Amino acid sequence: MDVNNVGVNDIHANASITLIDTLSTLPTLYPDAFPEAVRRVAEEVSFDQDVKVQVFEMTIRAVGALLSTYQTLSGLPDDPVEQGRALGTKHPADVKRYAPRMLDLATDLATRLLPAFDTPTGLPYARVNLRTGLLEGETLETCAGSLVLEFALLSRLTGDKRFESLAHRAFMGLWNRRSDEDLLGNGISVANGQWLAPLVSGVQAGIDSYFEYALKAAIMLDDAQYMDIFYDAYAAIQTHVRSDDGFFSAKYGTRFPVSAIKAHLVFWNVWQKFSALPEAWDPSSRGVAWGGWPGRPEFIEQATGDDFYLKVGERVLEDITRRAVTSCGLASLGNVETGKQENRMESFFLSETLKTGR
Repeated sequence: MDVNNVGVNDIHANASITLIDTLSTLPTLYPDAFPEAVRRVAEEVSFDQDVKVQVFEMTIRAVGALLSTYQTLSGLPDDPVEQGRALGTKHPADVKRYAPRMLDLATDLATRLLPAFDTPTGLPYARVNLRTGLLEGETLETCAGSLVLEFALLSRLTGDKRFESLAHRAFMGLWNRRSDEDLLGNGISVANGQWLAPLVSGVQAGIDSYFEYALKAAIMLDDAQYMDIFYDAYAAIQTHVRSDDGFFSAKYGTRFPVSAIKAHLVFWNVWQKFSALPEAWDPSSRGVAWGGWPGRPEFIEQATGDDFYLKVGERVLEDITRRAVTSCGLASLGNVETGKQENRMESFFLSETLKTGR
C-alpha cells in the first residue's frame, strides 16, 4: 500500500482492512497462513482511529469478515491438533481462543459506526469518523440498504438489539419511500428523505445491493417481510426497468436461471474483447463508458454446474495473471483497453475474486 495515497487509504481506515477481509479466503486457498493472520488481527488491529470511513465498506469488509471469522473459530474443536486438521494446516493451530476477540472487534467497529444513524430520518450517513463520530458538513448520501445482514447477525450473537434495529429501520426507510411502481431512486437525503435522483431507478451501483440484501436477509433471518420486499422489487424491475427486447428478463416459477445465463453471455463477450469487464459498458454503442476494472468477482460466480463456466474462470484467471499481478499484489486496472494499472488493490480482489475463481 502506498502510504501517501491518503484519499484511498482513509476510507478503509488505518486498520489492516485487506488482512481482515481476507480472513475467510485463507482457509480455502492458504490454510497454513490462517493462524498467523488471525493472531495478527486479534493482537494488532485497533479501530480507535481518527479517520473518516465509508460505513457500507467498513461493514461489509470488516464487520462481516470478523463475524465470519468468529463463527469459523467458534466451530473448531478445542484441541489445537484437531483445529489444524479441521483447517487443513500442516501443523496444530491454536486459534479457537481468538474467537471472542473477533466478536469484540466486530462489536467495537459497529459501535463506532452507529453515530451515522443519528439523522432526522434514521437513514445513516455514508461516512463517519471512527473516533469522533459525525463530521460537520458531511454529505447527505446514505448507505441505508446494505447493512442489515451484518448488523442483524451481530445483534443475534451479542444480544445487543441496537444494531439490527437501526439497520432494519434504515432498510425499511428506503422501501417506504419507493415509488407507486415499487421502484427505488438512486441516492437519498438523510436530512429529509427526498430522493436525490428521483427519476433514476435500476439495478446499478448505488442501489444494487439493496435487492441483494433483501433476499439474503430473508434467507438468513427466515424473515418473510424481507422476502416480500424482494419479490415486489424484483417484479417492479422486470416490469419497468428491463430492456424492451427482454434480453435480461427472467420468468417467475422457473428454477433454471435463463435470464442470468443470457446476461452472462453478454458479459462473456465483453470480457473476451477487453480481457476484463469495464465498470460501465454501453450496449447501444457497444463501447466502453467507464474503463476501469477493480477486480470485481461477480462475473465468475456460477450456480448451474455447467463446465462451460470452468472455462470462463480459466480465462479470467489467465487474464488476471497477465494484466493485474504485480510484485506486491494485484492491481486494479484503470483502463481495460490500455491495460493501465492503478496504484491500488481492492481487498475484495483477495477476499472474493480469487476465492470465487478457485
